Amino acid sequence: MASAQLRPHPVGKDPLVLGIETSCDDTSAALYRQSRGLIAHKSTCLSSTHRPYNGVVPELASRDHIGALLPLVEQVLAGRKPDAVACTTGPGLAGCLAVGVALAQSLAWSWRVPLAAVHHLEGHLLSPFLDPPPDFDFPYLALLVSGGHTALYDVAGPGNYLLLGETLDDAAGEAFDKTATLLGLPYPGAAGLEKLARRGNEQAASLPVPMLRQRGLNFSFSGLKTAARRRLEQGGKKADIAAAFQSAAIATLAGKTELALRRTRRKRLAVVGGVACNLALREALGKIADQRNALIACPAAEFCTDNAAMIALAGTRHLQSGYDLKIRPRWPLTSTDKDAPRCSPA
Repeated sequence: MASAQLRPHPVGKDPLVLGIETSCDDTSAALYRQSRGLIAHKSTCLSSTHRPYNGVVPELASRDHIGALLPLVEQVLAGRKPDAVACTTGPGLAGCLAVGVALAQSLAWSWRVPLAAVHHLEGHLLSPFLDPPPDFDFPYLALLVSGGHTALYDVAGPGNYLLLGETLDDAAGEAFDKTATLLGLPYPGAAGLEKLARRGNEQAASLPVPMLRQRGLNFSFSGLKTAARRRLEQGGKKADIAAAFQSAAIATLAGKTELALRRTRRKRLAVVGGVACNLALREALGKIADQRNALIACPAAEFCTDNAAMIALAGTRHLQSGYDLKIRPRWPLTSTDKDAPRCSPA
């Protein structure tokens, strides 16, 4: 059920929007209509392509998108013609973005329908509205935590985003994956590290909790990753190190989120991005929300990772009349509405 405040662009009334997402290694297509919500959604990620390299290889990811995207689009369309097309134009890997943008431009032009350029992070921030809990609406505090981004945003309304704090180095998801590789787990390793942590004793390999004593809302995970490596070199058990790493990372994320809730006095919290799939993180933030009498929204796992459903939803706000789109691999998220205050780092 979509929020009444996410109104479609005047160029179309309640348009059926085809969403396309190819910013990194997830290939995704979706159909969304505000009055009905998500109609169809298909995604694929060929992690095995990148596993030998312990990280995403941009050229290989671009090739995978070329082979996977059009079949996914055909599946979600199922013979239907959309009223508009929305695609991620940044931030992300340039070659990967180019694949999605090229197809989106071609389809929109051939159908003579509006086209929308969507900021990937705005898609994440609005993703709770794909299936929101009762009474969830603007304004809210959002913890965006993924493989490429870790940040806290005050979301006052659609298009009105204030950056409160962000990571100074590694994103949380990146730190999870790199630590998992250090522990001998296959890439991508965040889910494997979470599973290994359940068998470990965090007290046996305790690690420092970064940035928690500082008054700001920024994050840092590179030092935690280094501490885990040193603990392993000292002979620590892998399961204990996994448990200690996860505990310290979650303590930082939860602690900063609680501080942001106190400062903003928001009574709604959204947890979005790939790392939001971590059950221990959800549990920790759920406890904080309960203590502060706040409503928490965590999208389903398939809508936490990069997906076209959130892009189609966000695209209803950005439909344009032309077909010229610019790829922006580096694109800071600022408030997207003309009258909204712009974001500024903590």
